[in-house]
Amino acid sequence: MKLKRLSFTFFNFAISFFAIAIITILITLSSQKVSSKIFKYHLNFLENQRFYSYINEIENTSILLDNLQYSLSYTCDQHDITELEKISYYSPQIASIQLTTQSGKKCSDHRDRSTLHSHPLQYILLDPQIMLIANKNNSQSIVQYNKNIIGGTITVDIVQQPSNALLAELPKSSWLQMIEGNQTTLITGDQTTAISKIFSNKKISATIQNIIKPILTMSLNNKAWLKYYVTDTAIDSYQTKIRPYLIFLLALFTTALIYLCYRRYHSARIIKFLVENAIKQNHLIPYYQAIVDAKKQQICGYEVLIRWETKKGKVILPDEFIPQCEANGVITPLTFQLINRVAKDIRKLEMLHHGKPLPYYFSINLSASVLQDPELVKITRNALLHYKVKAHNLAFELT
Repeated sequence: MKLKRLSFTFFNFAISFFAIAIITILITLSSQKVSSKIFKYHLNFLENQRFYSYINEIENTSILLDNLQYSLSYTCDQHDITELEKISYYSPQIASIQLTTQSGKKCSDHRDRSTLHSHPLQYILLDPQIMLIANKNNSQSIVQYNKNIIGGTITVDIVQQPSNALLAELPKSSWLQMIEGNQTTLITGDQTTAISKIFSNKKISATIQNIIKPILTMSLNNKAWLKYYVTDTAIDSYQTKIRPYLIFLLALFTTALIYLCYRRYHSARIIKFLVENAIKQNHLIPYYQAIVDAKKQQICGYEVLIRWETKKGKVILPDEFIPQCEANGVITPLTFQLINRVAKDIRKLEMLHHGKPLPYYFSINLSASVLQDPELVKITRNALLHYKVKAHNLAFELT
């Protein structure tokens, strides 16, 4: 038989965790400010994913171009055009590709690249090989990769990564993305409506942007800043979107909290019942461990160690039930029974020694709650008188 119960430390930690989680969810459900914070962290996580996806696509493209450079003649003839078309067709990350030879000739995969970029050209250089270029109406930024090869330079426009999943589900007029660098601003979003809502029909200027703080600011390769501005509508929409998940978590954590409290209460009642039953059936018995005087090299007393012996003869150690007894108030009747049992055992030992008083003492552990019980003196005195035991044979040790 082994008693299992949630430890005090784990119980307190679990209760604190679920209580804090429930309070946080309730605040999030009712507070736009908290929802805004969660929106920011969610947006930051997804934007980091998109940025590193672009980096990964560029690395894959670089490997392809390393192989392509040995297949070109660098004359921009039909052979070169065919090779460019093939790599563009079979590489999903390439939107368009262009070869510029060392002699100045240019050829591409026959896509009209001039219609893709803004005029005049707006771009932000992230490093010598990578730049962000505004598309024709500056509604998106194109990632362009330039690589020097044997006979010239290859320029690749990387395919746009999927839109940020968080923003894709929000009204287009409720958010705006800006990438700032090289005294250039690239914009993504519904410029006409979003700008008017966010900046109150004022022109986008450094002064306005300093007053109206972006919800998220990220550094891009330490060369540019990615900024997101959102309206209250975006936060409201996000709050509506996450509400079912928050309600589910609220129900889950509340159920877990109720279960833990019930288990704690139910466990305490079961342990209390088992210990009280063990006391009635005298299953809690003393074991005696000798206390030796090192100088005299002889026994001067015994420490009383309580054990719980089940009907099947199995012994349960005190570490498994004493803490529960103290917590449930059963430690007092248990100790009172132990005092009587020890006094009875002392009397039996005296009878084996022809009724002579024993010269050593028997030390019984007392908890603070038992020591404060006014019945302790009465129980001890009655036990000594009933079994005719001398007072010096009984000692108490405060645990």
